[in-house]
Amino acid sequence: MNEILLKYASPFDTKISELIDQLDSFQERLYPSESNHLEEREAMAKSNFKLIAAYIDNEPVGIGGVKLEQNFGELKRFFISESYRKSGIANSIIITLENWLVHNKINCCYLETGIKQSEAINFYRNFGYSNCDPFGSYKEDSLSIFMTKEIDLKNYSPLFDLSDYYLVVFTSKLKEGITSE
Repeated sequence: MNEILLKYASPFDTKISELIDQLDSFQERLYPSESNHLEEREAMAKSNFKLIAAYIDNEPVGIGGVKLEQNFGELKRFFISESYRKSGIANSIIITLENWLVHNKINCCYLETGIKQSEAINFYRNFGYSNCDPFGSYKEDSLSIFMTKEIDLKNYSPLFDLSDYYLVVFTSKLKEGITSE
């Protein structure tokens, strides 16, 4: 069993920046620039954005963020290194981000993803997200899927207390050399 260490991350950290670059490259191969809604590093460094990185053996292997708007959160910049996909890391990150929303008394979460990312779409559906209309400043885009999830704050039990300096450790069934299917 390996441990997944989750902690707040800076988009300017060299290794985190490499993951962001991999995500950008992946998105740019799939979609034209007008359909890529990439959050800039400067925006990810603001106080209304929390970026979480997953580490295994002190190496970042995944990231995910949530941006707080006036009355909702938006999941952004989800990316897991290919060799660690389907290992529980994305689950750990989304649970942590949803807990952060609950901690901030936000009961609605949105996201935008691309139509060519069926694994991501299925992942979000498995976590209770459903299709919705464009939200916030997004416009209708034939290459985008918009999703939302209502979080019942009264019946949601946060898994842990959050602070600006916390670390979360999840235990996963990671195996040496695991690869995506």
